[in-house]
Amino acid sequence: MNKRRHFLGLTVLGIGLIAVGVLIIRGFILKPAQKIDDQVLQLRQKLSSIQQERTAFFAAEKEVKQVAQRAFSDDPDHALATAGALITRYITQAGLPEDAFSRTPFGPARLRGTRELGWAIQGEGPLDQVIDLLFLLDQYPALHQIQNLAVSPGDRPGRIRIRFRYLILVFDPAPAVSRAEMTVQSQLDSPERQRYAGIVDRDLFRPYIRRPPRPPESPPPPPPPSAPVETPLSSYKIVSLSSWNGHPEIHLRDLSRSQTTIIKPGETLLNGQAVMVDYRPLPHPNHPSLISDSRLIWKIDGGYWAVERGDTLADKYQLPSCRLPPALSNCIPVNP
Repeated sequence: MNKRRHFLGLTVLGIGLIAVGVLIIRGFILKPAQKIDDQVLQLRQKLSSIQQERTAFFAAEKEVKQVAQRAFSDDPDHALATAGALITRYITQAGLPEDAFSRTPFGPARLRGTRELGWAIQGEGPLDQVIDLLFLLDQYPALHQIQNLAVSPGDRPGRIRIRFRYLILVFDPAPAVSRAEMTVQSQLDSPERQRYAGIVDRDLFRPYIRRPPRPPESPPPPPPPSAPVETPLSSYKIVSLSSWNGHPEIHLRDLSRSQTTIIKPGETLLNGQAVMVDYRPLPHPNHPSLISDSRLIWKIDGGYWAVERGDTLADKYQLPSCRLPPALSNCIPVNP
């Protein structure tokens, strides 16, 4: 009996020692090892997150540099002036008078990484020419956005009043990139412009026109063919007499077709010749109190005629010899 109790005591003592050993091993070996494994797992997850952020950073940096290449400038004043000159040029190219549109600068407003600025524009003109202006501004590849576009009827049928903001961005700080060359992708005679023709045809602000009566069941015979009608001179308007790389250009707008043709001095112009562009400041023939800064010299049947910028060819007036530019005049100045 004593041996049995002694054996049971040793067995219980052995089990206790084993349990204590297991607890000691768990507390001093397995638990720290598990903690180390958890730390390794956390570090791996953190490293993976850092690598993802690094990849996203370089991708975003590349995208920002690509966009920054299309910015007008890194200087807000220079960017605003460049955008303003572009707007004025496109107003003229669309056949609209410059004085019919007001341009007010706004900004810069500081955003995260950029400055927001631009021009608030409003004016009135024929629907097709206003669409031409918006098309040209939208097609220019520089970084921009047309915002808050509002359209309302004009003072006369066929004309609309428009108001919008031409927004540009200047990066601050600006990334070190080479400025991309800005080339216009589409012109007014391009297929892309024809997609907007439905806006002009629909003309939402056009007054109601009663549907014409139905034609008779047996239409009358067609009239004999008549001679083709020539386009009147009033349909051709000089919208610009600008100079490109030191060479004058005559921008002639065909109002009946909504097309603009560029003619250079010396080329044929209808039944005459575009001799030159006269840049002398002279009183306007119809408004003597105003100074006109440029006009077309047009030679017809040996005589010289002048057409002021913004007038149609029907507004031409003949110049006497002594009022011609010095390159064409034979007059000898007399000292008083």
